[in-house]
Parts: sequence; structure tokens; C-alpha cells
Amino acid sequence: RMLHFLGQLMGVCLRRGDVLPLCLSRAVWKALLGEELGLEDLSSFDLGAAKMVQRLSSRPSEGGGGSGDDAEAFAAALQGLRFVSRDSAGQERELIDRGRGMAVTAERA
Repeated sequence: RMLHFLGQLMGVCLRRGDVLPLCLSRAVWKALLGEELGLEDLSSFDLGAAKMVQRLSSRPSEGGGGSGDDAEAFAAALQGLRFVSRDSAGQERELIDRGRGMAVTAERA
């Protein structure tokens, strides 16, 4: 909704000939254009989240292809995490139903 509003605001300014000085990140511009966002875009504004996504995507396979050390390292990286996040107002939000009480595990990730 916010990107839609921003697009409308930009359109109004273009039609009226007004200047709308914007300093937006590459990720916002890509989202406005409907382009797919990648890990590089995420790391441009949230390095911690990008590192966690990278860890999750490189985890050992479920079929037993990874070593026990890999599985233990993955479990250690997730230790203490719950399915919650803080929004821009600092409020804690559940990412899934009852996520506050649910630990993040390799099976649930």
C-alpha cells in the first residue's frame, strides 16, 4: 500500500510539474518498478537479516547430506530465535500465528 501511495504521489507531481526530491534506496526503486528483489538488495538496508537468510539458505539438506557439525552449527545459529520481529514503531509483531511462543528450528525454517 505504501509503495502504491508513493507511486500515486509521484504521478501527481509529474502531472502538475512539481519537483519531488526523493532519495530512495535501490531496493525501493526496484520494488516501485516491480522488479524482483534479491539478497544483495536486502543487505543494502538490513545486513543482519541478509546474513541470516544466507545462513538459512546454505543449511544442510534434510536428507542427511550434511555433516553433524553443519546441523549443530545451524541449530546454534537459531538458538533463542522466535517467530517475531519488531516493526518500525518498535512494537513486537508475530510473523506467524502464536509465533511468540514458537522456537525457530531447522524443520520450521
